[in-house]
Amino acid sequence: MMDAPGSPPTAERQEMLRAVGHAREEAGTYAGVTSDGAVVWGPASGTRRTVAQSPQLVDGYDGDLLVCVAEPYVAVVQRYGLVGVLVDMDSGATVDLTRSDYHADVSSFSVAFVRHAGRTLLVAQTAWNRLDMFDPATGELLSPRTMSIRKVAEGYRGADGERIDPRYERTNYVDYFHSLLHVSPSGTALCSNGWVWSPQDYVRAYTTEGFLSGWETSGFRADTTGSGYNWDRPCTFVGDDVFVVATDKADPEDLADQDEDADHRPGGSLRFLRIDRSTPTGQRYPDGWLFAEREVPCDVLSFADREVEGELWYDQTTGHLLYVSATGAHALDLDGKAVAHRDDITADTSGQAWHYPAAGWWFASEHGVFYRPDPDSDTIHETSAPRP
Repeated sequence: MMDAPGSPPTAERQEMLRAVGHAREEAGTYAGVTSDGAVVWGPASGTRRTVAQSPQLVDGYDGDLLVCVAEPYVAVVQRYGLVGVLVDMDSGATVDLTRSDYHADVSSFSVAFVRHAGRTLLVAQTAWNRLDMFDPATGELLSPRTMSIRKVAEGYRGADGERIDPRYERTNYVDYFHSLLHVSPSGTALCSNGWVWSPQDYVRAYTTEGFLSGWETSGFRADTTGSGYNWDRPCTFVGDDVFVVATDKADPEDLADQDEDADHRPGGSLRFLRIDRSTPTGQRYPDGWLFAEREVPCDVLSFADREVEGELWYDQTTGHLLYVSATGAHALDLDGKAVAHRDDITADTSGQAWHYPAAGWWFASEHGVFYRPDPDSDTIHETSAPRP
């Protein structure tokens, strides 16, 4: 429910920043969250105004925060927590965002802004396997539905010892843990970078229009050949219908059992997948699968054991992919070849929650700029992407 607007946004806010997000429309302008939970708006350096007070974001929580901006709205969530807030920066009105606690400590709180029929909509996770869409102007839920699962037959072993799984009756129910969201440049498609038991990571792709009518069951399962635990893997859109995922190294046993195959590249690759908007899920692709339209090798990918590390973005100002790891930032052409490098832009890949650390680099695709908050001050550092 939409809270009543509080007092008008105040001016001259200067506190240490926990997390920031770049404005979509206004270059050099940011929404941020301070150490005491104030949501602020303003330039990279200088005076910012407080647009909302949300101490629940930081009370008892010292992990990463995610900030999404689509003027005049900003959404902030605890990445590995249960709490978030949607703020109308013009009025100061807020909507509390929450998700249920089922493996939330290892799954990112899904949140993003999308576009549909000329309107900006908020996508936010409300349960481990459920995304919802809201009208940020009113707080109206646009995706009401019943979700249920019921066992209709027990599992058993056949006469030959084969295990026969239980059968379930599902209503709008998908066994999938949502995690980080990636949105196409127009906002009309999105990917969830999540996982399923036991575990197995994979990406699900949706169109905004399809989700509003079919919810989770409208999605395509992307063929990303994950190694199991590598959800929130490097992934980005490079157009309204095409997204790219970085793949893991192939298991040596798989390589020994198969001839040369694009699905089993020994050193990892970039896999391009296209969302087909013309055909309902499951009719063009067997069982709703979305297969790669092409795959290219990439020599600069970094790995921990077999799992690819780092972050992947698309620079709309140059048409290059940007891959960031502990060895620096590489600009890549769409054939996976490195065309430029900067060693002073890195991702801290130590530990489980290295994706988007509080002091790590983010990238504003529309403006071609890397940015991050200074962990010891109220300053936001900005720098350009590597370019040939």
